Amino acid sequence: MKHISEIIEDILVEWAYRVHDGMPNPKNAQHIQELRESMEELNLPNKVIYEVIQNLINEDGGLSDKEKEKAKKMNLIHLGKGAYGKEGGEVTHQAVDGKLVVKGDGKEPEKETKPPMKIDANPFDDKEKETGDHLKQMDAPDDYEDSMDDLFGQMDDEEPSEEQLQKEKEKQEFLLDITSGLLETSSEIKGEGRFNMSKDDIGKYKSYLEGNKPEIPNYDISNDEVDEVIGILKSTLGENYQKFVQRVKKKGDPPKQYSTGDAGKERVFSCLKHYMSTGGRSTITGEFVPFSESQLDHVTSLDNGGVDGPENWEWMESRFNQFKGALSDEDVMAKIKKDLSKTPEEDKLKALNQSFRKYSKEAFINYYGDKFKDNGTAGVTEESLENMNGKNLDAMIKGWNKNHPEGTEFFIPRYGSKKDDTGKAIDRKSGRASGGRIASKPELIKRFLEKSKASGVDIPSKTETNDVDNDFQIITDELSKQKGEISNLKQTIKKQKAEQ
Repeated sequence: MKHISEIIEDILVEWAYRVHDGMPNPKNAQHIQELRESMEELNLPNKVIYEVIQNLINEDGGLSDKEKEKAKKMNLIHLGKGAYGKEGGEVTHQAVDGKLVVKGDGKEPEKETKPPMKIDANPFDDKEKETGDHLKQMDAPDDYEDSMDDLFGQMDDEEPSEEQLQKEKEKQEFLLDITSGLLETSSEIKGEGRFNMSKDDIGKYKSYLEGNKPEIPNYDISNDEVDEVIGILKSTLGENYQKFVQRVKKKGDPPKQYSTGDAGKERVFSCLKHYMSTGGRSTITGEFVPFSESQLDHVTSLDNGGVDGPENWEWMESRFNQFKGALSDEDVMAKIKKDLSKTPEEDKLKALNQSFRKYSKEAFINYYGDKFKDNGTAGVTEESLENMNGKNLDAMIKGWNKNHPEGTEFFIPRYGSKKDDTGKAIDRKSGRASGGRIASKPELIKRFLEKSKASGVDIPSKTETNDVDNDFQIITDELSKQKGEISNLKQTIKKQKAEQ
């Protein structure tokens, strides 16, 4: 004989299978009918079917929103069939015509009420009892069919029209699409050049600033629909859901008081709702942008007094937001005109410079990461540390941290907070954190020597040989080659400008 929890699981699986989108909605009469049929096919007793459906239909007790808030302040919860009381206590109040009244003072006769059966936990302690014993505890009217008709009458006097069914279908398809957009992994490249703007991008931004703005949807998204999407995100992302939440909180780089505690939770909900209401479309191009590649921009920047709320939010591709930065529209337009006037050679020079910086950064980070593995010294000495420039020192520490990530004992922090003369951290005018700055060279060398020694890596004072590591030589040779290409292109551009 199956245990009650197994029966509940069978009911939910069958119900989800029957509805067209796999997401049962207890407010949808057609979905409730599907639930009834699925339970009947499982040969469940009529009293069980009635009780389950009654609890689903009457889950809020029928109170108005104002009265629900009143019940909440009184610490009353809905116990089923319109009855309210303290959690685990007796019924003290009743819902009558949408209002909360003291039990016995309402217009309706009092009825014995039992708390609704919870489906997220087994309400029975004795797991050895058979299913039939559990089900005998539930009551149902003798006239099952008439009672079921009454329940469905509570939802809707008429069957949904074809138009209503079509709208419901379109809504569910939209919610599934927008959820896919929220879950989609970014395909953007990392590092240098990630936010490059093509000539086409710059032209679109120019057109936008000239008033040719795309029409952005403003869908009427209910809180229940946001909750529905959040439920899908939780079940899909699992333990990674909290990482997703942290990324949402930071969208738009809000002041700390808006991204922590209860305010942070509300902001996550508001951000998701606003993204859904716009259909995930860019305010500049009108195109759909996956959430991972979309950045939240403030129409009026926070540093200029703008508010952090939906009325001041807009979504756009990351590259547009980075191109804009904190500039005014007038300054952005000037920047656009300057970029549009560049020759093909100047565009190529920009790309070569980016490629050089990216290769230099990544090659040295990977070099040091490989050499420090298994407690190697990477040929580093105290003497060579003093001769390193800032970029090489930064790359070396990043290479070290590849083997000692943040949170581990030998991780080396690279940043120090911006502070005033009194030692107090300096925040921006909007209240957002300053973000800190790279620590000084002497401080970074000190941190490296302390952490490397503690880990068992002995950094010598100076090298005993002048031999150059072959892997290091490959990197320097490639950098010399790229420098030569950049230098030649600069000469070409200089010559072109002299001939104009």
